[in-house]
Amino acid sequence: MKRILALLLGLLLLLSVCSCSGAGGKGGSSDGAGNGEYVDPKLDFGGRDILIANQEARQKMHMLFVIDAEETDDTLNAAIWESNQRVQQKFNFTLKEDLFPQGTWEEMWTDHAVYLLRNFMSGDDVFDVVFYAPNQYPDLINNGYLYDLSDFEQLHLDQPWWDTQLNEDLTINDRLYMSSGPINLMAYDSMACLVFNKDIILANQLEMPYDIVREGKWTIDKLNELATECKNQGSDPHWWILTGQGGTSVYGIGMHRDFPSSFLTSAGISFLSEKDGEYDLAVGTTDDFYLALDKLKPLFTHCEQGGSAGGDCSGSANNIRAYFREGRAAFCMVSTIEAFGLRDSEIDFGFLPLPKLNEEQEKYITDVMERTSFVCIPTASSDPENVASMLDALAYDRYKNVVPVYYDSYITYKGVRDEESLEMLEIMTEGRTMNPGIAYGLCLELVVQDISWNFPSDSIASLIASKESTVNDYIDEFIANNFN
Repeated sequence: MKRILALLLGLLLLLSVCSCSGAGGKGGSSDGAGNGEYVDPKLDFGGRDILIANQEARQKMHMLFVIDAEETDDTLNAAIWESNQRVQQKFNFTLKEDLFPQGTWEEMWTDHAVYLLRNFMSGDDVFDVVFYAPNQYPDLINNGYLYDLSDFEQLHLDQPWWDTQLNEDLTINDRLYMSSGPINLMAYDSMACLVFNKDIILANQLEMPYDIVREGKWTIDKLNELATECKNQGSDPHWWILTGQGGTSVYGIGMHRDFPSSFLTSAGISFLSEKDGEYDLAVGTTDDFYLALDKLKPLFTHCEQGGSAGGDCSGSANNIRAYFREGRAAFCMVSTIEAFGLRDSEIDFGFLPLPKLNEEQEKYITDVMERTSFVCIPTASSDPENVASMLDALAYDRYKNVVPVYYDSYITYKGVRDEESLEMLEIMTEGRTMNPGIAYGLCLELVVQDISWNFPSDSIASLIASKESTVNDYIDEFIANNFN
């Protein structure tokens, strides 16, 4: 327990150090907040409601902004509720949340964006804050319905209570339309990671991956090597019987077909290039891109096609998790929230960051997955400067009082099972990033659909060539309209 507490203290310090190192936008600091010191603004909303547009929780992610008092039996929910109460009472307002209902995976994001767009066009409800994932439907930005957050001096985006590295990633030409911070824990829940079955590793007398990570040697080649050693092709190698209907196959790794993009990100591959404020598609323009694809091929080749690492990515995400729970896969790629949900399984498992391209890569890079929602201030907000001050206050309070509970209570007692996994989570948190080409949808279709869904085909180069001109035209138009 002492070891876990020490790791937690180290992780919180790491979050503070990483946050302080980023660039926070044009607003700079005010109200005395210059070096990580927060000063309450003079603010009184006169008892009015602050209306938040959000979505119902998906995959048990911590997306909700407002927690009802009757839901505070959970320690983390109680911390969020108490945070809201403190800030509401201090500044004399009441938070109200408009929750868009769950639908299919696509409906959850696209339909929510369409709902917001129609709302802004009609003026039906005046939302003060929205949570939004623009990569699926960027029209809220294209049509000028969101403020550039870097214009608000009330938002101290260069301070530890905001995710400054992610915000720097999301900034294009000094403009930022959405921000990440502990206001919404989704950016913590949606980190791409690996889980591994310790018993399968030990049964094959292989080196424990934790040690490989610590040595800086956790690469795509090393993952291929271990996955190949662990697979055991049986009489039923097809994914559709891996959901509790028996079977004997043990797979090297299980993944969804969308996941090559996360591995490319972890390998340090850029999707956009920038020079003098001009952006272009960088996919397929470097040797490292094709080197990474070659290294990933064995992992993403279906077992029935004879992939050397025994990978299977043809099943749904639910099937992938199901057969990992059954002890049928040595490794599995999931989001962190999905990994935390495995704790009630009987599998002795651990967490790992996604691998590097090679040992020369400086650090491990963690992809924040593409449908993560970020906080925005709509131009329809009647009091945007004070709303910005309120968001800054909430971010600070959650950083102080909610993030420690997230790691100390939720993750330590509900997520991870061992000290090493907590150490791996520290490494993953340090390397969080999100590519603006994915975040704003500039090359989302090309990378996450066209390339991923056709991978590991040998025709990727020709596929990119056929799309390059169209994608670059869209990038030029989007940047010219919104970031110049």
